Formats: sequence, structure tokens, C-alpha cells
Amino acid sequence: MKGNVAFIGSNVDTFLDGKTLTPCECFQKFIITADMLQLLIENTNPYSVQKNGRLVNTHEKEIEQIIDILLKRGICRMPGNRAYWESDTLYLPVIDVMSKNRQ
Repeated sequence: MKGNVAFIGSNVDTFLDGKTLTPCECFQKFIITADMLQLLIENTNPYSVQKNGRLVNTHEKEIEQIIDILLKRGICRMPGNRAYWESDTLYLPVIDVMSKNRQ
């Protein structure tokens, strides 16, 4: 699958404050607070050392990108994580956000 997936639902041009939101911004309006995001960062870095023996050194923008990827993956489901980056199943809305090696 290459390129963008067409949305066939109702066209919603605005949300809440009159501006169009990205999936990540929309998600943040309902669930993720700044404190929660900070807690994710504070726990992800030590966990990466415990689990993999190396520091991933993540930051707020990267956590937001991961949330964005998870939302997009919910729209276009594939059999495995790596499938989004493989040449025959390449999914641009995901690969444009993060490289295969960082995910």
C-alpha cells in the first residue's frame, strides 16, 4: 500500500477552537496532559536501559510522534510493526514520522 489512504467518513473541517487538529493534537485534547507526557519520558528512558542495556534518550516531541504513529496504525492495520516500513507495504503516513530503526 503506497500513498495516503482516503478518508471516506464525514468531512469535519474544524474541531473545538475552530482549527483543524492533527490526530496527535486531537488525542491530547482528550487524554494526554503535559504531566502525563513528562511521566512517559521519565519512565521510558530508564526502562530502555533496564530492558535493552542502552538509553533511548527520548523527548517530548518523539513521544508525540509515537502517539501519532499509533493512531495512524489504528487506521491502517498491518500484520506486524515492521510492515509499515517494508517496500511492498510501505505506509507513508507512518514512515514520514519516524524511521524504521528508531521505532
